[in-house]
Amino acid sequence: FIFAFVTCSTYFVQQAISIPQDTIPPEFTWVSPVQYSIQTTNNVRLCIEANDNKGGSGIKKVIFYASYVDEKDRPIDQKIGEVSDFPFELTWNCSHIQDQSQENMQVYCEVIDNAGNVSGIPKDTDNSLVHFVLDRNPILNSAKLLSYRQKNTINLDGNLHEWAPKDSVIFSNNDNTIIAYSSWDKKQIYFGIRVKDRSIINQYYSGKEENEIFHEDIIEIYIDVDHDHYPIRNLPDRTFLISPSGAMYQRIVSFDGTNLNAWKEFEINTEIHIQGTLNNEHDEDSYYIIELAIPWEYLGIQVSKTSSIGLGLWNCDKDYLDGDYYYAGWTTRIGNQENPSEWGDVVFISENNITDYAIILFCMGLGFCAVILSVHVIHTKRHNHKNVIIEKACIVNAKNYIDEHYANENLSREEVARFVGLTPPYFGNLFKEETGVNFTEYLLSVKIDKAKYLLLNSDKNISEIAFQVGFCSPSYFGSVFKKKENISPKEFRKKNNGKY
Repeated sequence: FIFAFVTCSTYFVQQAISIPQDTIPPEFTWVSPVQYSIQTTNNVRLCIEANDNKGGSGIKKVIFYASYVDEKDRPIDQKIGEVSDFPFELTWNCSHIQDQSQENMQVYCEVIDNAGNVSGIPKDTDNSLVHFVLDRNPILNSAKLLSYRQKNTINLDGNLHEWAPKDSVIFSNNDNTIIAYSSWDKKQIYFGIRVKDRSIINQYYSGKEENEIFHEDIIEIYIDVDHDHYPIRNLPDRTFLISPSGAMYQRIVSFDGTNLNAWKEFEINTEIHIQGTLNNEHDEDSYYIIELAIPWEYLGIQVSKTSSIGLGLWNCDKDYLDGDYYYAGWTTRIGNQENPSEWGDVVFISENNITDYAIILFCMGLGFCAVILSVHVIHTKRHNHKNVIIEKACIVNAKNYIDEHYANENLSREEVARFVGLTPPYFGNLFKEETGVNFTEYLLSVKIDKAKYLLLNSDKNISEIAFQVGFCSPSYFGSVFKKKENISPKEFRKKNNGKY
């Protein structure tokens, strides 16, 4: 009996020893989402193809993760879930996060076999992350900055006096106020930017670590050169970063992401003026001004064939030497600042100087009166054309102002008229002529659009949303909403199931 037991035990031990151990990690490839794709709904399909053919022990489970930023620019890493059966897929409801550009939105996974081997890098690649755009608001931003052609080259002197009569855009960041202008001539495009800042902090020096760039006072200028507003930045799009200390960086991103973080120092014609003391946290500063000129040739643009380009503007505010930093933009929010479909536009205006003296010379043969009449007609056309340009600029500025202050329940036609420098009656008539609706109807439409977004992309109750978008009472909000949408706010939220 003892002999038989020892013989059997030896046999099974030998068999166990002879079984090869699985030490080879499993292999997998991503099926969904596709690298650099655009996701437009709250539900994102996560799916991989995985096998353990080389190891042989079989797939135990797949764990999916996501990486993105929250509304305060804080990086978030989230475990989405895990699956253990084929197909290795699940649906991720991402309604709780804001829209994200491809630079901020990534998913990745871990594939674990039954022997405990782990693989996190897909087959035939060395990149574990899948980047994609989360863009549930695909409507292009309508914000515009009018850029007027200059007869003479602008003198970059750190003084914005010559810019004051031009169109401008304004946005806020922390306690900063940023106002930006643009002009152009046949050689280059100009930007003049004034940043009101009580503490101007910038400690750039050549060779400083890349990840420290964004922790100082800076201005970022995003340019959608080919004006396609495609949600993923790609050549020939540009990003320029200018600091109060004079350091300048640019980034050019290729579609495959190979230069995604390639910030490079560069030089263009720039002038910076600081009203205050740089890097002194013990005094109270006023503002800094950045003027710059970017050659059309550098951007690869023929301005004669271009009527506008996409524009994104951002400011980073470093509050004192060891304080926090705050990040905000003109038309985009944290998370989707790299999404050109959310940027505004620079619209190039070339005043039509009608100086067709050939007509005058031709008319001279008809007599002095005919010449006077021709000159009068020409002058009238010039005057009317210029008035049209100014009026359109006023309406653009009015729309921007409404978009920034719609939540103020006391916002009135008179207030907006004062802002754009027109009398209320004239402004009201002009606004209706340009937009097709009167001021009150337009303002209510803006409020309702903002409310619809909140109804489907937040967990706030209807009363909270009503006050947030500037209605004096929830009942009035409900009445206006139902009149415009033919459905109550509650029914709208339920019908759309959180999808806007």
